[in-house]
Amino acid sequence: PCVEAGLVEYCTADNSPHQSQSNFIEKILSSYVGPRVVLALVAILYGTNFPLGAIMNQNLPASAATSSRMVLASVALFPF
Repeated sequence: PCVEAGLVEYCTADNSPHQSQSNFIEKILSSYVGPRVVLALVAILYGTNFPLGAIMNQNLPASAATSSRMVLASVALFPF
């Protein structure tokens, strides 16, 4: 099956090894609890940003704190 996204068309093989993992994720996210768990995890991650930022600003110089946050963001976004 192929999916068209703008100018790009994505096609997947029927016997893909990631298909079982994708089915598992779709099964979880299509359940009642799945999206609520994801939303709770996102809220926890956003909530820890402020206390950790305050701790980092108290214990590190501004340049070290900023560069460590940028390195962490670049590592997190590297796969994309």
